[in-house]
Amino acid sequence: MVQNTQSLDIRIGSSLRAAREERHLAVSTLAEQAQMDYDTLIAIENGAEQASAAQIFRLSKILGIELKQIFRNCCKMKHSRAIAPIQTLNTPDGIAALVVRMRTDTLKTRAA
Repeated sequence: MVQNTQSLDIRIGSSLRAAREERHLAVSTLAEQAQMDYDTLIAIENGAEQASAAQIFRLSKILGIELKQIFRNCCKMKHSRAIAPIQTLNTPDGIAALVVRMRTDTLKTRAA
């Protein structure tokens, strides 16, 4: 079960890293702007640590990307049921609900 949700965390982290690299931001710069520990940001980008909803929200704002871009990039529209509500997400609580739903859907898909 851990492996299934971990793959989602890897894809979210990769999506965030790609956005950071496209903007030519150093990890240390983004970590400082997001008021995060450098090692925490590295762990999130590598999928070794689950990003909280607040962290995803804060990073998306700093990177100037929409939340739907993070989730579309990480899921390749595989979770279309979960992606539909992204159009209206604009709060950490909304992100948290989406991430929980996507992790649950990933576990159900893998179990089937």
